[in-house]
Amino acid sequence: MQAAVGVSQLKKLKKVIKKKKKIYNFYQQNIDNKLLQNIPIEGNTQPVHWFTSFFTDHKEPFKKYMSTHGIQTREFFYPLNRQPCYKDSQLIDIDGDFPVSEKVFGRGISLPSSYNITSRQLEYVCKTINKFNP
Repeated sequence: MQAAVGVSQLKKLKKVIKKKKKIYNFYQQNIDNKLLQNIPIEGNTQPVHWFTSFFTDHKEPFKKYMSTHGIQTREFFYPLNRQPCYKDSQLIDIDGDFPVSEKVFGRGISLPSSYNITSRQLEYVCKTINKFNP
């Protein structure tokens, strides 16, 4: 049953990837706030923009601001060493020093990127972001 659902979903994959790229490009073209920085993408890659994410040094105030305007954001990738499933694991030194992971987690934020997001919603998100000033 799961394989049948997966095969069915694969039929829509190109359409989904195209829409995700459109969402990403819309954000890139319409966000004009120096407090958000693009995440660099290597030129020799073809990313699938499942989420559209940015870095900011004002993550917590930004999350709160967006929430007060009815816009949900998502935390960036949670560092593996902080995941409860690894607390007793020998696979990772959870007490180790992971400055890059911590910095990325501390600054990374993902914007609404649902396949079903409308142009009007994207415009509202961008206008709201452009007014953000902590």
